[in-house]
Amino acid sequence: MKQVVNSGKDGTSKILNSSQVYITMFVSQALLMLTMNTVYSNGARMQDFLISVGIAFVLNILLLIPTAFLLHLHPGKSILEISRELMGRWAVIVYGIYLLFYITMASYYLSFFELFLANVLDPKISLLMVATAVMGVSAYSAWRGLEAVVRVGEIVAVILVLGFIFLLTALFPKVESIEFLPFFENSFSSYMTGALLLFSRSGALSMVGILIPHTRGRKVGGFLLFNLAFYVIFSLILIVCVGTMGGYLDHWLFPVYSASAFAQTGLLQSMDALFVAMWICGLMTKLSMDLSLSALCCRHISPRVKKWPIFPIAAVSGAISLMICNNQAVQSLFFSLQLLLPILVLTLGVIPIVLLILCLHRKKQEVKGGKADAGQDIPKMAEG
Repeated sequence: MKQVVNSGKDGTSKILNSSQVYITMFVSQALLMLTMNTVYSNGARMQDFLISVGIAFVLNILLLIPTAFLLHLHPGKSILEISRELMGRWAVIVYGIYLLFYITMASYYLSFFELFLANVLDPKISLLMVATAVMGVSAYSAWRGLEAVVRVGEIVAVILVLGFIFLLTALFPKVESIEFLPFFENSFSSYMTGALLLFSRSGALSMVGILIPHTRGRKVGGFLLFNLAFYVIFSLILIVCVGTMGGYLDHWLFPVYSASAFAQTGLLQSMDALFVAMWICGLMTKLSMDLSLSALCCRHISPRVKKWPIFPIAAVSGAISLMICNNQAVQSLFFSLQLLLPILVLTLGVIPIVLLILCLHRKKQEVKGGKADAGQDIPKMAEG
């Protein structure tokens, strides 16, 4: 029999397993595989991403080192709770930055899907209806709670893994070594740019600092396993796609979709329908989690707030996604490194480092205060 769910102060459930959170993170990160391209990669080829994913793997681990130390010093508390403890009323700045971060990430991924529909599937499709439908379903899922989102995430993860297996199986017989060009023909900056593009879109890493402290199970080992599994699958997908279509993929906005449309299996004459289904399932899980965590930030800003901010946040995210699709300058801002990388580093790197410095300073002050109190007690003991 399962235990009764006990909710923490931040609205998260104590019964969540760390594995559930990492699986949901995998689903969110899987969108990177479905949406990667070479448009803003500084001249890199799709093949070059095989080097970039390795760099991004290391960057993910380095980014979370300050968070890991901070959580170790405050066991059982999330970044949001630690902010309130160390910063008092000024913690609202941290809550606001996290809220902006989730709105930005949700807008980015939704806009990319809208561009896919408008450029590939149906140019006449109403993007307003798409944004309304997708955000409406995601908002309802978020309204049901974090437990519902992670449970759906487990199902979607199975769908995604099976889809990737189908794609690998279909493309592997078509791989030809001639399609691979020599590595390191480009400058290292192109590989680094590709890695930073992948790294800047890794918004799912924020779940480590917010949800993992309120879970049970393996935390550090679970993260390393999730990160390794994701990048192994990512590399395999890249190998079969490049080995099948070579440099042809460099000229497409949605290269993995192009490869899936080229693939055939005994069960499916074309994998593109499965690709779209995988993208929709993963996108809705990602958006549901972003909306849930956005509402969590609002709840920290004002404890009287419950779940209702989910819907205005969903509306704002949908509106921004439409603005991205309809404005080339805004697309350049969101799809390059100009916006996503700074806000990711600020949210998941700078904030934990600042909190860690405040924490160590407080502990140092407490030690000094303890020594001063002990020194004042010595004469009294001597007089006695």
